[in-house]
Amino acid sequence: MCTEKDFTHTEKLVSYYANLFAAILSVCGAFVIIFSYVGSPQIERSRTLTKLILCLSLADLCSSGGVAISQAFLMIAPEDYSNIACITLRCIIQFGFVAAFFWTTTIAVFLYREISNFEQESRPFNMILAQIFCWGVPGALVAVILGGKYVIVDPNNHWCSTTEFAEWTFWLAPLILSFLCNSILYLMILRIIRKRTRNSHLLNLNVEKERLISTVMQKRLSMYILVFILCWIWDIVNHVLNLFCIEVFGLILLQNIFSPLQGFINCWLYGLTSSMITCNTKCCRKGPEQVRLLHKRYTSRGLLV
Repeated sequence: MCTEKDFTHTEKLVSYYANLFAAILSVCGAFVIIFSYVGSPQIERSRTLTKLILCLSLADLCSSGGVAISQAFLMIAPEDYSNIACITLRCIIQFGFVAAFFWTTTIAVFLYREISNFEQESRPFNMILAQIFCWGVPGALVAVILGGKYVIVDPNNHWCSTTEFAEWTFWLAPLILSFLCNSILYLMILRIIRKRTRNSHLLNLNVEKERLISTVMQKRLSMYILVFILCWIWDIVNHVLNLFCIEVFGLILLQNIFSPLQGFINCWLYGLTSSMITCNTKCCRKGPEQVRLLHKRYTSRGLLV
């Protein structure tokens, strides 16, 4: 059994404030994406990728909002932080983060399916099944945590956590599974795009413009998946180190910064890549017939703006 390392008061404050600031940024980012969706044209709202990003933002809003409120209570008025409020927020955070794991993986699966079947007719994506899985499974896990009384309240600092069994079963297992799926799909997507770019010589297409579209696609696809990997690699590393009773403040600080930050980075990424794609693909719309058809096919699948 490992004994918890006693960090200095300054280190704890830095960690708490970093976590709170990151969570607030993520809440703002999630709101921006949600309001952008509401104010966007109907054709944009009907695209599958746009709907998936909206659902991911709702999950980010849920988790980051819970983190922000919880940290604010702990730092400003811990005496007013009741056990009921602590357990409720812990369950909201658990639900939101696990839902974000699943929605990110669903986005990766959708992107891989569309790119791998690029030459074929686009098939409808089952959003109902995605909704049931990505919201239903996290909800069921929270119900099991509550029903099994796996939430522990520390009477000294009013901090809520789960038992070691629940943490590894209901938190780390979904995280690692999603992390592996996203990493594998990311590599497979890049392989397909690079192979298609090389084969453009055989199709007698305008190679320069074809490569331009593929490069834009590669950046957008890889960055969405890499955001998830960047945000959650620190949590996995710290859990592995904890098995050997190792705690490193720098790694814990990185975990507190990046774990609730996915909503903010996704917001920045969505705006950045939308502008980048709109600018870089204008020339493709005026290119040869084959390139215009290629661009139209990407757009019709909701993979380009």
